[in-house]
Amino acid sequence: MPLIVEGSTEGSRFRSFADFARKHPHFQDLYEEFCKKPIRTIERSGLLYVTQGEYATVAKDDENVTVMGTEDATTCHIVVLRHTGSGVTSLGHFDGHDTASGIKNMIASVTSSSKPNSGEIVLHLFGGFLDDKGTSSRLTTSIIQVVQDQNEPIHLRTAGVTGFNDIIEKGLHKPRIYGVGIIVQDGDIFPATFLDKGPDEYIRHARTFTGVGKMVEIYNSTYKELRIMPYEYKQNILPYIPFFLDASDEDILQNLSTSPHCEPPDFVANTKGTLNHILTHKQPLVTLFRGGRPRVYKRQPGVEGWTSVDG
Repeated sequence: MPLIVEGSTEGSRFRSFADFARKHPHFQDLYEEFCKKPIRTIERSGLLYVTQGEYATVAKDDENVTVMGTEDATTCHIVVLRHTGSGVTSLGHFDGHDTASGIKNMIASVTSSSKPNSGEIVLHLFGGFLDDKGTSSRLTTSIIQVVQDQNEPIHLRTAGVTGFNDIIEKGLHKPRIYGVGIIVQDGDIFPATFLDKGPDEYIRHARTFTGVGKMVEIYNSTYKELRIMPYEYKQNILPYIPFFLDASDEDILQNLSTSPHCEPPDFVANTKGTLNHILTHKQPLVTLFRGGRPRVYKRQPGVEGWTSVDG
């Protein structure tokens, strides 16, 4: 009930992206304007990168973070929530697992850091395309339904998802935009690619790669630390790793991707890096999260990136 589109409550329960697109075609025109923005390349300074299965919430006056964002979203969706009064912004990278909990927690993290009745929460959605399996469409409708089931009014401003984010190249459907960034201080959102996706990129990828299908908060301005929480592998993929490390690029794409024909160029290299990491750290609670403690990073004066403060 509290999903607001152009000032009116949207009560329809959409069965597919096509249903949504038929009722709200104006989002296509709005997204066309967004796509005219140049793709910005973001470096390390002031960056908070959010990877698949994560979300982060940043206050407008947080001196640690200037821009946050994510990319490599094919069938995945990028969710951005921002409070117009406080400027508190939350960004998540959803892959279809733990969607309801992730959206609820993002909304709660924004409202808890904003004064009541001081503004409204606006929602921007990106990602997905018209994939053959309908994975993107299901994720679009799932996110919309979760938002509709919340008590907090959420104003949908951007819906660059699934069919609206679809292009055809050489007869194949692909995402038009794979990643976005947002300037925390003023809320400017733009297409983006990122030169740095750390810290601990492989550790963070291994969590989702091995079946830990839970959305986790990677950063919050309340504590101002980037925290990678302890986890165990949920799927025993160790016996298969040597095969995939010796496999061809095509075999890796066909077996380990939801959309083999439109993965970014570094997909295979990143996948092999993650597999090597898992093989090296077969028991992450022993070798990575000693004593059950998270891996903690902070910003240090004069240092461009994140600095480990693990004991």
